[in-house]
Amino acid sequence: MRADALAVDGVAHAPSRAYPYPVWDAHPGGDALSFVIVDGDRAHRFEGRVAGDTIDGAVRSGEGRARTETRFRATRVAAPG
Repeated sequence: MRADALAVDGVAHAPSRAYPYPVWDAHPGGDALSFVIVDGDRAHRFEGRVAGDTIDGAVRSGEGRARTETRFRATRVAAPG
């Protein structure tokens, strides 16, 4: 992802997936960043704090009693090419 004070642009990669996830509804704000990734029919909202090339935070998935929250850490990697 590319981020500045006004916008976020990019994709997210997961080791278990051959192609990247598009990033939706992304909002930067100081050291905070939130975005949504859709996998099939399920949306996952990521909210975290950026420090250097790392984001630490929580991902929330599901609705109502089926809602889950899991901690995550993401690290920026160089774009191919």
